[in-house]
Amino acid sequence: MKKLSVLVLAMAMTMALAMAMGTTAAAAGFDMDKFYIGGGIGYNDLSGYDAAIGPQIFVGYDLDFDIGPIKNAFETGVMKTGKFKSPAGDQDYFGPWLALAGFYSVHDKIDVLGRIGFDVGDDSGVLFGAGGAFKLNRNMQIRAEYVVRTDTDAYQVNFVYHF
Repeated sequence: MKKLSVLVLAMAMTMALAMAMGTTAAAAGFDMDKFYIGGGIGYNDLSGYDAAIGPQIFVGYDLDFDIGPIKNAFETGVMKTGKFKSPAGDQDYFGPWLALAGFYSVHDKIDVLGRIGFDVGDDSGVLFGAGGAFKLNRNMQIRAEYVVRTDTDAYQVNFVYHF
């Protein structure tokens, strides 16, 4: 229950941060059109345990350096795996993460994406992932990803809103 309260607090803080970024980011010279927020659900796997379902939220910023046709962004967020169950006992993971994400457009509405970063919470260590994004319109997209962390793997579906 304590971790759920922390997750709700982290979600509220992330949303407040995203709203406050408007004034602060503009004053610091950041382009507000490059910020985005997202959130979704993950189907998480931990070896030896039943799968668990949990939420995540994140903020991102489109970076000004592209590698050929690959557009890059910095993302940071917080995730909770949900409770993994096992006869030996239950286990869950919670924590912040940060990553560099690359997007390659294969169609005007479809991107392939990859990511590499670090989880600095309960499942600390390197994370990497791959997936795709479908652009609903100029500001909204749906993403599906497979993300591997040190202990857990996750299939994720996220909604993303670009400012």
